[in-house]
Amino acid sequence: MGDNIGEYSHNIVDLRRHMWMAGVEVELRRLIWQIAIVGKYISAKIHESNRKLAGFKNIYGEEQLALDRVSDDILKNKLQHSGFVSHYAS
Repeated sequence: MGDNIGEYSHNIVDLRRHMWMAGVEVELRRLIWQIAIVGKYISAKIHESNRKLAGFKNIYGEEQLALDRVSDDILKNKLQHSGFVSHYAS
């Protein structure tokens, strides 16, 4: 790797560019990008979470963390409003 930051950044390919270069269909690219953006919101919630139990159990009978519920709500809301997802199940 050279000393020039321009040389380094020239070789960086972000997710959107990678999918475009790989020939991924436009609608699928947009959906994947929406999911990637949701990951940023969830990451922020992880950093501010206190890891409390939510008072709910998942389908395996395990206690869910409040963060699990918040993450699910964020993902559901963002995808349903994206225009790319008509049904969502968690």
